Amino acid sequence: MDLEKMKKWLEFTNNYQKNDFWWNAFKQQSPEQFFETFEKGENLPRYDIYKNDTHICIIIEIPGVSTNDINISLKSKTHLFIEGTIKPLFPTEMEVKKERYYGKVERLITLPEPTEAQFVQVNFHQGLIQVTYPRLNETLQVNEIM
Repeated sequence: MDLEKMKKWLEFTNNYQKNDFWWNAFKQQSPEQFFETFEKGENLPRYDIYKNDTHICIIIEIPGVSTNDINISLKSKTHLFIEGTIKPLFPTEMEVKKERYYGKVERLITLPEPTEAQFVQVNFHQGLIQVTYPRLNETLQVNEIM
């Protein structure tokens, strides 16, 4: 990767986006460190969190991985842990270009609201893991106490 080209590109984009978005993306790490984390498999698997009035839903991206190669566990009421192995489909001798990461991955996800293991539902579909659990209804709990 040519870091000088990257810096010029950042300067160019900041001329059009006045809030220094791209420079802020690298405040915690240098561009080299930022891209190394993806080459090493850090910050993988990637995930999104959604919520509505009744449920929390976490979508975890894990393409090409079998359910046998993934472990998901609730480490505490507020932490979900996922670990697994992403295996290449073809031997490295056949490799022409490689952008995807292969190897061990693990991620500790801080949940937006606490839960118990018995309330967590996990579904695996087309390279995505959907983890869902009900939100605590604080209003209901207050009414039950009164």
